[in-house]
Amino acid sequence: MRDAKLSPPSKYRKIISKYKLFKGAVILPTAQQALKCVYLCQALTTVYKPIYMVRLDKRTGKLFILAGDDIQILISRDGNWDYL
Repeated sequence: MRDAKLSPPSKYRKIISKYKLFKGAVILPTAQQALKCVYLCQALTTVYKPIYMVRLDKRTGKLFILAGDDIQILISRDGNWDYL
C-alpha cells in the first residue's frame, strides 16, 4: 500500500504545508499509525473493551490509546506498538 493513497486531498495539502512552516506545526499520524490504530481499536471493541481516548502526542508523534480498565497502548511512527 502506498502512502500517496492515504495522503490528504490536494486542496488540504497547501494548508497543511503552511502549518508545517511554523514552530507549533500540526503533526499528522503516518499511514502505518492510522492503519494500526484502526486495527487495534477494532480488536479491542471485538472483545467488548470500551475505548476512552485516542490521542496523538505532539512531542513524540506517537498515538496513545486508552481502553478498558487498564489497557494503554502506544503506536510509534513506524506502526509498531507496545503496551504500557
